[in-house]
Amino acid sequence: MRLARFALLLLACVAFGAGAGPGQQAIQTLADRARSLAPEFAADALLRIVESNAVMDKDLRKELIENAFRQAAAAQQQVARVAVTAAGEAAWAGRAANLGLDVTSLQSRAVRDMLSLDAKKARELFGEIVPPRLERLSCDAPLVFDVSSYYEALAGVAQKAFSPKEIADEEPLKLLTRFAGNLQGPAQVAPVARMLTAVRLDAEQLATLVTAFAGALKNLTGDPRSFMAAVRQSGESSHIAALARLCTKMGIDNHALLESYRAYLVAHLHGTRCEERPGTPGSISFGLTSSVTGAPVVPVQNPAEVFNAELRPLASPGAAPNPIGADEASPTGIEPSKSAAAECSSSGCRELIDRYRKLLFGPGGMPYSNEQKNSNEWRAQLTDYLGALAAWREDSEEDGPGGFARKCQLFSSLIYLAPNGPDREQVLRAFVAFLGSSNYQREHRAEWLVPVSSLIGRVFADPLGLTEIRKELLAAENPAISLYANLEALAPRSPDRFLALM
Repeated sequence: MRLARFALLLLACVAFGAGAGPGQQAIQTLADRARSLAPEFAADALLRIVESNAVMDKDLRKELIENAFRQAAAAQQQVARVAVTAAGEAAWAGRAANLGLDVTSLQSRAVRDMLSLDAKKARELFGEIVPPRLERLSCDAPLVFDVSSYYEALAGVAQKAFSPKEIADEEPLKLLTRFAGNLQGPAQVAPVARMLTAVRLDAEQLATLVTAFAGALKNLTGDPRSFMAAVRQSGESSHIAALARLCTKMGIDNHALLESYRAYLVAHLHGTRCEERPGTPGSISFGLTSSVTGAPVVPVQNPAEVFNAELRPLASPGAAPNPIGADEASPTGIEPSKSAAAECSSSGCRELIDRYRKLLFGPGGMPYSNEQKNSNEWRAQLTDYLGALAAWREDSEEDGPGGFARKCQLFSSLIYLAPNGPDREQVLRAFVAFLGSSNYQREHRAEWLVPVSSLIGRVFADPLGLTEIRKELLAAENPAISLYANLEALAPRSPDRFLALM
C-alpha cells in the first residue's frame, strides 16, 4: 500500500500544474452548477474556484465567497469531528474532517479567503459565525470536536481586519481576550494556544492574553474522552510549549501559564478517566497491543511525563512548577467504554473478504503475478467478484452504516489489485456506479464525498493511463461526481490534499 501511494504521489506531482488555465466562461458555468447541489458541496466548490485564482474579477471573487458562506450555513454537520482511532467506521467518518464540509470549517475558510479581498467584509462574516458549542462527550464517543479552523479565522481577522484607529484603541486585543478567556472544552486548548502564538502583539498585549488564557485553562473541566483525545493527537503540549517560549522571548513571565496547564492536566488525569481499551477510540495506550485486532498500538507518551520532561524546563528562572507526581496522574475513577465494533460481521461481508483473498492468492498460497492476472480465468473471477460486490447491500441491518465504508474499502483495494488496462477500468467503472447510486450520500454527504474525492484524485493523477475513465467522470450522471471531476480538471488539488483521504 505504501508503494502504491508513493507511485500515485509521483503521478500526481506530474499531473499537478500541467493543465492549461481554465476559461472564464467555464468557471462561471461550474459555479452555476455548484449552486444547484447540496449546500456543503456548493460552498466547497465555490471556494475551490476562488482559491484556484482562476477568477480574475475581484468583485466576482467576493460574490462567490459570500455565496459560499451563505450556502455553508445549511451543511449537515455544525462542527468538524475527527476520529480518535485509526481503524473502523469511526476512522472512515473522521476522514471527512479533512474535507472541512461542516458549517464552522466552511464559513471560517470563507472568512480567510475574504480577508485578502475585503478585510472589513471578512470581519462582518466572522461575526456571523455561530461560535462552536462543545457538549460533553461520553466515553463511547468515537469522534471528538476539531475547532481549529475557527481560531485560524479569528487570528486572521484580528491581524488584518481592523483600521489603524481601532488598533490604537486595542479593539483586536479586546476581541482576542474575549476568546482566549472563554474555554468550553479540551478541544479548544491547542487551537487557542496556537492562535496566541501566531498573532503579532507587543509584550503587554501578549501578557494580557496569556493571563486570560491561563485563568480559563486553570478552571477548565472537560469530559475524559475529549481530554484524552486532545492530549493524544492535537499537539497540545507542543503548542503550550511554543507559547511559553514566546513569552520568554518577549520578556513575559510564563509561570502562570505553566502552572495553569499543570492544574489542567492534574484535574483530568487524577479525575475520572475513560476505560482504556487499547485500540479503541480515545484510549491512551502506552506501547500496548490491541486486544481487538492483535495489532500494535502506536505508543503515546504519558502527558504527565511530557509536562515534567519538556515543559517544566521552559519555566522562567526560579519559577518552575512542581513536577506532576504519580499519585496526581492516577485516576480516581474509571468510566466504562464499549469495545470497538467488530468489522465485517455479516456472512455476506465475510464471504466477500474470502473471495477477495482468492483474487489475491493462487491455489498454492502465492500472490498472483501480473501474467497470471491476464488469464481468462482470473478475469472471469474478477468479473464475478464485482457482480457479488455490487449486489451486496452495504446498508443491511447486519452491517449497518459501516457497510458503506467496508464496500468502499473493498473497491479501493481492487483498484490496486487489478492490472493496468481494461481490468482496472472495469473496477473503476463499477466503483463509480456504486458511489453514484448509493443512498448514503443523502444522510452522510461529507462521508460519501471521501471516497468520491479520493477516487477522482487517483484518476486525474494518472493523465495517460486512465483517459477514458477521466472523461466518464467529467460526464458522470451523478451531478456531484461530475462537479468534482470538473473541479479537478479546472482547479487541480495538490497531491497531499487527496492522499490524506486514502
